[in-house]
Amino acid sequence: MMNRIIIVLLLCFAGTFAWAVPVITDFTPVRGPIGQLVTLTGTEFLGATAVKFNGTSVTTFSVVTVANVTTITAVVPMGATTGKISVIALGGGVASATDFIIETVVVVIPIAVPLPPTITGFTPANSKAGDSVTITGTGFIGATAVNFNGTGATFNILSATSIVVVVPAGVITGKISVTTPNGIASSLADYVSRVAPTINLITPAIGPIGQVVTITGTSLLDVTAVRFNGTPAVSFKLVNETSITAVVAAGTTTGKVTLVTPGGTASSEINFTVSTNPRDNATMLWIPAATFTMGTELGVVWWDNPHTQQVSLSGYWIYKYDITVAQYLAFCAATGHALPPFPTGYSWAAENGWKDDALQQHPIVNVTWDDANAYAAWAGVKLPTEAQWEYASRGPAGNNYPWGGTATVATPYDGWDDTKCANFNNSIKAKISTWPVGSFSTGASWCGAQDMAGHVWQWCGDWYDVYSEVPVTNPTGPTTGTSRVLRGGSWNDDGTNDFGRGAYRYNGKPDEVSYNYGFRCVSTAPGP
Repeated sequence: MMNRIIIVLLLCFAGTFAWAVPVITDFTPVRGPIGQLVTLTGTEFLGATAVKFNGTSVTTFSVVTVANVTTITAVVPMGATTGKISVIALGGGVASATDFIIETVVVVIPIAVPLPPTITGFTPANSKAGDSVTITGTGFIGATAVNFNGTGATFNILSATSIVVVVPAGVITGKISVTTPNGIASSLADYVSRVAPTINLITPAIGPIGQVVTITGTSLLDVTAVRFNGTPAVSFKLVNETSITAVVAAGTTTGKVTLVTPGGTASSEINFTVSTNPRDNATMLWIPAATFTMGTELGVVWWDNPHTQQVSLSGYWIYKYDITVAQYLAFCAATGHALPPFPTGYSWAAENGWKDDALQQHPIVNVTWDDANAYAAWAGVKLPTEAQWEYASRGPAGNNYPWGGTATVATPYDGWDDTKCANFNNSIKAKISTWPVGSFSTGASWCGAQDMAGHVWQWCGDWYDVYSEVPVTNPTGPTTGTSRVLRGGSWNDDGTNDFGRGAYRYNGKPDEVSYNYGFRCVSTAPGP
């Protein structure tokens, strides 16, 4: 109604104003089917009364003017053909410079075309050669091939959406593909092939119960068990596909390391050597075969040993610590052997005697040579020979003390350090006699043996006598005697009067007891 009023008013003033001729500057789109909405832009469209497509009138159109630019939107009418678009307004009629092209809508009737297959998933996601895998998807009827990362496999089509396939030998991780006459489908995810693991290295190859061992190899992601000579590890932890750590369990003996996975089992080429005596759980240290000079030069050594001696030793194990109260109590409980007399002194002010909790990791004392030898026999080991004990203390460099120093006539106590062992100075100040074994770790010998100086005198297997001048191999000392060798000094001795020096010798009667006599053991079992 409003448009009609405007048109009437405009006609009333037609004699007064001269209306400009309309102009079509553009239209979009330039082609389309019947029913296409077309937008025309131009000027002087005000009062437009008709829009035509190649002479065919539009029944409905809309005129909008903004900032002297006029827009007309119109729908291509039924019956329109390709040609000019024209607009009739107050100022006259105008036709577009170019044609609007009528497009014929072609109705395409689709022909059913077989679709290529698809893979939507597979289970299990990982397995080993010979296992069955179910593949799900579409278009599997007529499948001609199933491949695992390019390796062909035997299969059975269950339906258009399911195939069961047997994993082929030698397959490696990768995509699964299904081939049909209509195309090839490939899985989005990789199939993970479980292959047998390998072991390339175990580090360290020797260690005590409780040792953390790093095993490197291949295909370790799915490890389900780690065993040391058949004994399961206390625990194990996957580091990555090529590395795993495991803790050696109590009761483990020397032997191969084995890894178990769903893909198979691997065993190490070398043994892991357990450096713990399973009988008493003592940690042992391996001493490789060596030749060394036993003793020190005249004027440095004790008066009754006027020369040194060349000694060759086969490899052997030596206990890292002196035998503890707890270990000796276990021996007595197992064999009925009598406990030694309970001593008096700072360390032994205990309410429960040898069974007092505070004493269990202290070295046993008041043991005779016979007691020590009986313990060694029960534990399947021996008391060290004097040569074995000295080499474990002094090492290839011939240290004056376990931790170092060079003895000469002028400097017989070179290297002495009373902070590195239990001795008279620190024991009296601390009001303690024996200490827990290993309390002075900085005083360890070259091979890691603790308390080789001070703490307690240690029984050796040899009868006491003067060294021979002839080079010897694996000497065991004289065949008879009256006293047995003691080595190392004790908590009740001062290091500046020879006690504690690696070459220093002492002796005691086999049935003699003292609150500063103890012992450690050795083993000649095969080494690493």
